[in-house]
Amino acid sequence: MKSIRRPLSVDHFVSKYNLQSFFPEALLSTARLIGMDKNKSIVTQNHRLSFLYCLVEGRLQVEYYDLDGRTVVFSIQEPLSLTGDLELLYGEEKRTVSTVKALCASQLLSFPATAVREYGYNNPVFLRFICSNLSRKLFDASQSKTTVTITSENKLRRYLVTQFQLYGKSFTLEKRETLASMLGISVRQLNRSLSELVRVEVISLKNRTLHIINHDLL
Repeated sequence: MKSIRRPLSVDHFVSKYNLQSFFPEALLSTARLIGMDKNKSIVTQNHRLSFLYCLVEGRLQVEYYDLDGRTVVFSIQEPLSLTGDLELLYGEEKRTVSTVKALCASQLLSFPATAVREYGYNNPVFLRFICSNLSRKLFDASQSKTTVTITSENKLRRYLVTQFQLYGKSFTLEKRETLASMLGISVRQLNRSLSELVRVEVISLKNRTLHIINHDLL
């Protein structure tokens, strides 16, 4: 992880995302821009967190290592997702529940936890922003839990509907291993489900580029 010491770079992202509309000015003044290389972790599981991070460029993968050493992918995050919001609101002694790593070269704004507590905890606009991020995480977690008894193909269909709503008819799939972990299925089940949707002409797939041919059949 490398700190980028250019105040104008921080200002660029503050302006781009209008961060001053939901971050207190005093808190924004403590922001530092952090550059992350691909596959580098900004947070590791079961460690104390000293910063709140806001993704402003790139993509992050949130994953969890279970007791058997298996990696479970929770979600893929894009700007303006937050890392550390749950732990900071829970309390100073709370350890991180997951590992967060960069899927590509990424940049994040970091805010010291002490500054978040001093300037953010009593600011209703900032707290609403925190809550909106937490609600998205809760939704992702609930989707994972409620799809335990659903077939692999239907899990994939639900995922594709969500991607269609976000990106339209054409988008790039996550790597098979990552997507299978997110859906709670095996790579073999994922490949079989993709092949079936291609066969019935619901989607077309070339390499990792997926095109939805008939959204009504998802």
